[in-house]
Order: sequence, then structure tokens, then C-alpha cells
Amino acid sequence: MNDLLPEGAAMPAVLHELRTWTNSVSMWTRILKLHRSTAEVDRALRAIERSAAAMERFIADLATLSRGGGTPFGLHLEHVNLLTVIEAALDVVRPKADLKDISLLWMPHGGGAVVVCGDQLRMQQIICNLLMNAVQFSPPGSRIAITLTTNKDHARIAIEDSGPGISRAFLPLIFEPFTQDPSVHHVDGSGLGLAIAKALAELQQGRLDVDPGGEGRGAVFHVQLPLVRHQASAAYA
Repeated sequence: MNDLLPEGAAMPAVLHELRTWTNSVSMWTRILKLHRSTAEVDRALRAIERSAAAMERFIADLATLSRGGGTPFGLHLEHVNLLTVIEAALDVVRPKADLKDISLLWMPHGGGAVVVCGDQLRMQQIICNLLMNAVQFSPPGSRIAITLTTNKDHARIAIEDSGPGISRAFLPLIFEPFTQDPSVHHVDGSGLGLAIAKALAELQQGRLDVDPGGEGRGAVFHVQLPLVRHQASAAYA
């Protein structure tokens, strides 16, 4: 995950993303000047706000990737309960899932708190990015399954979508920034979410893997994180 600043072929993707939102801001600003009705003003302001927020997220994503080569970019390490992290991420993603009538099936670990050492907000960002990706590729009316399991040393989060799976040709590129599977049509996004999730997992001593699915099965992303040592010892004493 080193040297993730956009260069060469990636730069058109960056420019396309930024132009999309700046064009939207310009268009709705012109509408504000031309129309004075309350409905049009409210609509324009909401659109401008959404575009500005999208640009801020995109720029933050670029900053995250540019620092992903070993610098812990302000990680606040503490003991974190993964149950809390996952439930907070689900709250963020649920409105987008509801728009597509997608059910989020959360199957928590049955043994109480699952504690790891990491940055709670960054861990939530990992899960949010994976859930957003799952919503993006799952068809309306389908479901996404989220499970949390543990073994002696690690916690493992699995997020399974209902999409078409990942093509074998695209699989080696799945975690590369600014990439989208050309075999899947009508998918928006910068191709940064999975790259960021992988970088953040690795910075917190974890890993992110994927089962590509296909042939009627959706893809499954697995996040593995080391358990806090005293918890692992206590659970298997």
C-alpha cells in the first residue's frame, strides 16, 4: 500500500470526481441566482451541501491514502469493543441501504464484548467503507450479512453482499485505488473505499481479505484483527 498518491493513469479519475462535484456546485449556484422560490432555493442549497460534503470526503480519502505508507496519521490507540464499532457503522449505512430496500443482517458474537486495540473512528471507517461497497453492489430487495467471530488470537468480521461477485480478472486489482471492475456497469464511486479499508486495517495490525464469490454468490470481505491479549488469554484459560 505504499506510494498511493494519484499519478499517471489515476489522475483522470481524480479530476473526474472533483469536476463532477464542482460542476454541480456551479450549476446550483446559478439556479440560486435565477430562481427565488423557496422550493428551488432549498433544493439548490441541499445539492450544494451534498456536493461540498462529497468533495470533503474525497479529499480526506486522498489524504488518508497519501499517508498510508507506514505513518500512523494520528491514530488514537485504545481498547475498542468491536460490537460498538460495527453497530455505529450500521447506523451510518442503514439510510443508504433502506433506499434500496436492502436488509442488514447483523449476527453479533454471542460471548459479550470483543476487545481489540485500535482507533475506534478508523475502525468504524473500515466497516463503513466495506458496508457501503456491499450496498453499492447488492441489488434492491436483497440482503447483506455481517458476522463477528473469534478464535484464540483474533476477531474476524465478515461482510457478505448479494452482488454478482468479483471477476477473476479484476480480483488482483480489488484493493488498488481508483479502480472499478469494468464488468460491472452503473456503479458510481472513486474506487478508494476498499483501498482505504485495507490500509487502515494493516496500520492497526490487522488484515483485509476477500472471497470473490460469483456463480450465484456475493463477495465476502473478511477483516481480521488481533484480540487484546488479556481477553484472549481469559477466554481460553
